[in-house]
Amino acid sequence: MKFNPSKARPFSCSDADGFWITVQRRSVAVRKNDRSLPMREDFCGVAGAEPLLAGYSEGTEFYAVSLVEEELPEHLEWVDLRDYIQRLDPGRRSAIARAVELIHWNREHRFCGACGKQTEIDSKSGARVCPACGMEFYPRLSPAIIVRITRGTEILLAHNRNFTTRRYSCIAGFVEAGEALEECVHREVFEEVGILVKDVRYFGSQSWPFPYSLIAGFTAEYAAGEIRPDGEEIDDAGWFAANTLPDLPPPGSISRELIDDYIGKFKV
Repeated sequence: MKFNPSKARPFSCSDADGFWITVQRRSVAVRKNDRSLPMREDFCGVAGAEPLLAGYSEGTEFYAVSLVEEELPEHLEWVDLRDYIQRLDPGRRSAIARAVELIHWNREHRFCGACGKQTEIDSKSGARVCPACGMEFYPRLSPAIIVRITRGTEILLAHNRNFTTRRYSCIAGFVEAGEALEECVHREVFEEVGILVKDVRYFGSQSWPFPYSLIAGFTAEYAAGEIRPDGEEIDDAGWFAANTLPDLPPPGSISRELIDDYIGKFKV
């Protein structure tokens, strides 16, 4: 399924016919019986819903819906957003990522950051615009990188101290202002595990709704240095062979795509 994003456009509840995506902190609302995304009819009786068009796919529209009350109808429930999107096809993951970004944007930019006046959604531009000073606020993205590092037939995997499991993954981090993506790769790798890399190559990208990240994936080769976890983000890291890998991220993330690509090349 290919998802086509749309400029943010408010709809009345009666006209927003399609999937309704709503989030509560790091949870998304789904149907209890089959964990499918709810539609407009699932929210009958819920007051104060604010649907924004997020995009469409194969003739079906997806809406980002802010709820005044976080209580759901009995046949819906909140499930973990990260776990849920990793079970979906890329198109639906993109739809949810887009909707989550719009919900945060719509909530965080209701008032102008320059003059404090209330903003309004401009359907033509897809921005929240201040009618007093003209400032425009678009849904924002925070660019980040993730990099798979290999040394011969070995892969470097690291455990982030914030992980709730013993799962290991690739090195990742946010891009700083004024920094190129490739420069961020070199900096993050050196800061987090103390080594140098070479032959940095683009692999692919993924929109990631925590809350509004765009992750650019790269591959790189080990160049020099000894692994030294920084102790702040990374508490353990090491070189692994394709046949002796630790617990890995679940399918559905670009980190797992990078690792699976490595496994396909080197696993005997």
